Amino acid sequence: MTLLAETPSFSIVVPTRNRPQLLHNCLQGIADQKFCEQLEQVIVVDNGDLMNGTETVVERFSAHLPVSYLYASPPGVSRARNLGLQHSQSDITVFIDDDEIPGANWFSEMSAPFNSDKIRPDIVAGNYSPQWEAQRPKWLTDEYLGVYSVSLPYGDEPRFLSAKDWVLEGNIGVKTDLIKSAGGFDENLGRHRDSLVSGEGIIYQRLVEAGAKIFYNPKCLVKHLIHANRLDRKWLQKRMFASGITHAAHEKNRHLRDKQIPSVRVNLGALARVDINSLEGDDLLHFVQVFEIMGYVLRKKNIL
Repeated sequence: MTLLAETPSFSIVVPTRNRPQLLHNCLQGIADQKFCEQLEQVIVVDNGDLMNGTETVVERFSAHLPVSYLYASPPGVSRARNLGLQHSQSDITVFIDDDEIPGANWFSEMSAPFNSDKIRPDIVAGNYSPQWEAQRPKWLTDEYLGVYSVSLPYGDEPRFLSAKDWVLEGNIGVKTDLIKSAGGFDENLGRHRDSLVSGEGIIYQRLVEAGAKIFYNPKCLVKHLIHANRLDRKWLQKRMFASGITHAAHEKNRHLRDKQIPSVRVNLGALARVDINSLEGDDLLHFVQVFEIMGYVLRKKNIL
């Protein structure tokens, strides 16, 4: 793995799509950080409609941040991240999403492991806390927070992770040369327009499998907005179906040996008659897990 300078340089990449107010909040949080001389670039990659207000937001921060604007088309978050990565000129590239606000010490906690002679990571992954746009419904218990990209199950102590551990893509730093040499993000994966299929973060698991060291720092915290339209059981159902598709796509893209898919019989008529809004607890969990399995099987069978 490549060795870093004593004080490595950093670029921050922010992909965004048609959310200028959220981008403003994110950039304000970045501008409030203490950077010293290590921050070289903030790269905003607009992956939305033309004239959506994003470029104007970037211009507002040009006096406070070394920020630049790029436009990525056609839509796709992996494509946006790759364009930002392509223009990163720093030792470390940090990715944060437009609906996240970095905590007060976010950058110092992100950069500290890379600055440490004892840790020497190739990747640093931070943690997430939910910021609810509307009141959290009672049925949305903590077991669903991972689905909403606001929880990693690794405790409060910093530590190295293994290739079996998964991380999220919106609060992570990586050696730029390392991820570029691996080809960047798979543009067949990741959110695309209204699609909920994700999984572009598999690049980090691949890097760890190849020998990279990934360090988890829970103090490197961002607030992740949970949009009001996602506080709905129907959205959760769609997200779990997309999660099944993502798992199957991971296996295909990693050239894993096909698992034997058991014969599963589902009465679709009876399934369609279930009122998901009446379900809570284990009943809701088991119901949405059926859709995750369906998404997985349909993708594995090349039906989707």
